Amino acid sequence: MHKRNFTLVELMFAVGILVILIGIAWANASKVLKKSTEAQIKAEIKQIDALLGLYVVNKGFLPIKDNKIIAEGLKTESIAIESGYLKDPLGRYYKITVKDKIYTIETLEN
Repeated sequence: MHKRNFTLVELMFAVGILVILIGIAWANASKVLKKSTEAQIKAEIKQIDALLGLYVVNKGFLPIKDNKIIAEGLKTESIAIESGYLKDPLGRYYKITVKDKIYTIETLEN
């Protein structure tokens, strides 16, 4: 009985298919990761919104001067305060504007 081995072309074809499948999986995984990061950022912005409300209740004023945050305690797990603005893990900055004692959290335009 004769034992048949794979040829180099057959092995290269199999490796090529694997590379294509890994590329597709990698692209989908990166999309899912970005969507989960976006969801986390939105949740943490809402958390900062709640923290601002609690700050006003406890202190009687917003921790903001010239639309920049002056209270370092207003940060979450992945959103930090940098130069008075909120910064998310994707490098986007957010500012808090106050008008007639009402504040809004907005994305800074580059």
